[in-house]
Amino acid sequence: MHTLWQDVRYGLRVLSKNPGFTIVVVLTLALGIGATTSIFSVVYATLLHPLPYPHPERIVRMWEVDAKGKRQNFSDPNFEDLREANRSFAAIAQYGTGTTTVTGGSQALRVGAADVSRQFFAALGVQPAVGRGFAGEETRMGGNPVVLVSFSFWKSALGGAQDFSDRHLNFDGKSYSIIGVMPAGFRFPDATDLWIPREQFERYPSRTALNWHVLGRLKDGVSLPQARADASRIAKNVKQKLGDETWMSDAAMLPLQEALTGNIRTSLLLLLGAAGILLLAACANTTNLLLVRSTTRQREFAVRVTLGASRGRLLSQFFAEALLLSLGGAALGIVLAYWGVNAILQLAPEQLPAMADVQMNGWVLAFSLAVSFVTACGLSFMVALRAVKRNLSEDLKEGEQRQSGGVKEVRLRAVMMTAQVAVATVLLAGAALLGQSLIRLMHVQPGYRTENILTAEVFPPDTEDAQEKTRLAQMVDQILQRIKAIPGVDVNGIVGDLPLASGPSNGIFLLVENQNEMKTFEDFDRIARMPERTGSAFYQAASADYFLTLQIPLVRGRLFDDRDGANTPHVAVISEALARERWPKSDPLGRHIEFGNMDGDVRLLEIVGIVGDVHSSGLGDAVEPMVYVNSRQRVPRHFTIVAHTTASPLSVIPAVRNLLQDMDPNLAPKFATFPDIVSNSLSDRQFQLCLLAAFAAGALALAMLGIYGVTSYLVSERTREIGIRMALGAQPGNVLGLILRQGGVVVLVGIVLGICGQLALTGVLRGMLYGITAADPFTLAGASTLLAGLALFACWLPARRATRIDPVVALRSE
Repeated sequence: MHTLWQDVRYGLRVLSKNPGFTIVVVLTLALGIGATTSIFSVVYATLLHPLPYPHPERIVRMWEVDAKGKRQNFSDPNFEDLREANRSFAAIAQYGTGTTTVTGGSQALRVGAADVSRQFFAALGVQPAVGRGFAGEETRMGGNPVVLVSFSFWKSALGGAQDFSDRHLNFDGKSYSIIGVMPAGFRFPDATDLWIPREQFERYPSRTALNWHVLGRLKDGVSLPQARADASRIAKNVKQKLGDETWMSDAAMLPLQEALTGNIRTSLLLLLGAAGILLLAACANTTNLLLVRSTTRQREFAVRVTLGASRGRLLSQFFAEALLLSLGGAALGIVLAYWGVNAILQLAPEQLPAMADVQMNGWVLAFSLAVSFVTACGLSFMVALRAVKRNLSEDLKEGEQRQSGGVKEVRLRAVMMTAQVAVATVLLAGAALLGQSLIRLMHVQPGYRTENILTAEVFPPDTEDAQEKTRLAQMVDQILQRIKAIPGVDVNGIVGDLPLASGPSNGIFLLVENQNEMKTFEDFDRIARMPERTGSAFYQAASADYFLTLQIPLVRGRLFDDRDGANTPHVAVISEALARERWPKSDPLGRHIEFGNMDGDVRLLEIVGIVGDVHSSGLGDAVEPMVYVNSRQRVPRHFTIVAHTTASPLSVIPAVRNLLQDMDPNLAPKFATFPDIVSNSLSDRQFQLCLLAAFAAGALALAMLGIYGVTSYLVSERTREIGIRMALGAQPGNVLGLILRQGGVVVLVGIVLGICGQLALTGVLRGMLYGITAADPFTLAGASTLLAGLALFACWLPARRATRIDPVVALRSE
């Protein structure tokens, strides 16, 4: 320990005498360590940190799997079969999420609400911190309306009152008694503030009404593979028994944490890999600098060996200096990582889970220190390996005459430069591909106009009462008429699920020409077993002017109009995609379909029109087959107002807000413009691109600095050689070409290796790209050309200086 302390003290003295070198190395390492630590903080919070529940590894999420292998939510009957027949779960529950406007607290609020079945909290292992959970009589149809609230809602909206026995919350057309408060921090799922017993609501008997998420807690001693096999057995038995009545052919299961992060796991790991590559580039740059510096210290090492120092002691000294540099880089890198984490939180898309938990905690700091220690070991090993292999006695004899590192040292530095160029090529090409992909997505025609469109998402009280639905339909008509009268609004409408925002739900519909065939949901299930009379589509409720507002073109037939009222035959408009898919050789106009499993209304729908296709779920997704129903006839539980304005959409927000508050103070609209909605739909891709572009820029800067620094050093080493060449008649152009050729070979090899590395990552990038392949030759060529140009410029600067060497001065200095 005393020896190590001596080495550390000596290392401090040596580094303090070379402040320029020390600052460059510390900054270089800080960039790599800071970037890696920033991304690791996100990866740790989202992928590695255990969920805050007892034994979270035993909590799983489950899905139905259809014949094509697609995972989907559970229907009520299929969930009940799984719950009753399984032998693997200590608790199993279904849940659904939504948003509602709640009153009864300090003010009307829009909050997340979840319908959860009786074993939901047991499956998670969580109980109320205040009050009690759901009682048996409350978990049945017609039970007393009760609600559990989140800790944050309790504090903010209810003032943290200990006695809430006489407090009620009003939402969805009911008054709910508050019976308990969940623990602080618990808001599963999806930032929920209210939990209601699912059993109090209508059961959907259709096995194709895929409405419910399902989770469960494994019994002690039951492994995940055993539980998967058990659920698969049940699903296959149901399919064998019921055939086409159910879409479920199998069941899928994942640990809950993996299920919550499945959509972004690959992206985050790719970004962590990119940050690691940037760290490797920083290490390669630092190694090059250390190799150059060790060459100038050969006489010092030779003197120490002559005075009795062992080569092991030299290795210890190298390690001490590298450790000091790495710890300095880690300290500054942690500061950069703190800023980087804040930047990531600003850039991160809303759907990225656990972002509230992203912070610089002990585990993240430990990771940073571990990275710095490994970096120190690697740097000291690389430099010491070259230094101790030299003939130190010859170095002592030759004194100052031998400053060149020799052929092997030059080759090693060239290898380091090549590695830096290769790393920069991989990151730059990856960023270019993501950029091209994003540009192509932004040029996708969504099927509707987005310019000057204001949207206002509204959540009226949910109700099954027919009179309340009629009143709501009348209020919607009044809202649309009054908004149209606002100066600056020329046309407006409503839609149940806004494209690119919430997105519609899909389900199975039936071809039924006789209303007598379809009177109950038992009839629905009977007909659904006939494949020739079924189809699949997304369900959307819309007003007559919705299509005019977004300029969704009418292809054939007609749109909704005044002849379609609440008491007239119900009508539907379908998309071209559905017409092509279900009626490829016949005319769907005038046909009747049944889609009651989506809205509970078993009246038939007559197809009266066909409209253009739209991208509803995402610009990168295929257009969905769509059935639009008239919002006057089938009032959506929530809806979004869309209005086209002749001026800036933001200018009419105050008027629309005042109008809605005047109509109903509890509507609490959420405003947005369509360009913002489009941007939000691409936020995950923008997040990936911004971070990868930042890493690519960092790697590019490190590569250029490394090339410039090493080329400058080699030029200074060859001053005598260049002087002789010029004394013998070499022209400045010859000298310039010599140095550029040598640097160009290194750059070319690095680019080739980088492209090979990029092609090796094709499988990883494929799922992140749109309209372009990971091996797109034009993008790779563009990235390579940019990198080559900058690299040669970095070589040209010291090469240009070499052409100005005075041969007489160069020879005299030797």
